[in-house]
Amino acid sequence: MTRSLEEALFQHFIHQKLEIAYKCEFLLLKAYCHPQSSFFAETPRNIRDYSEPFKEAMWLDLVKERLTEKVYTVAWFLRDMRLIFRNHQTFYKASDFGQIGLDLEAEFEKDLKKVLFVHEAK
Repeated sequence: MTRSLEEALFQHFIHQKLEIAYKCEFLLLKAYCHPQSSFFAETPRNIRDYSEPFKEAMWLDLVKERLTEKVYTVAWFLRDMRLIFRNHQTFYKASDFGQIGLDLEAEFEKDLKKVLFVHEAK
């Protein structure tokens, strides 16, 4: 493999990695823009109540921190975003407040399909 081909492949790889990172950042920004996102932004106030069935608390600011530190893969980003919604639904399933999490989750999943999976077959 020639040096210029190696450099071109490396640049292509870096470009793809950055593009995916930007898409994850955009999805997070869209989640922050949701009218009820402030509840999901900071460390959960009831984090001391997190035990079984919760193994791990998650919130938008922590996802943002991990994105900033560039420690995410797409799979890990999606896992953490979905963990926010799963924890909320588990904790608030018996109340009307649980609907807020469902609304944000539905919006996130809709945006996810548009942003990350734009090449879906029709």
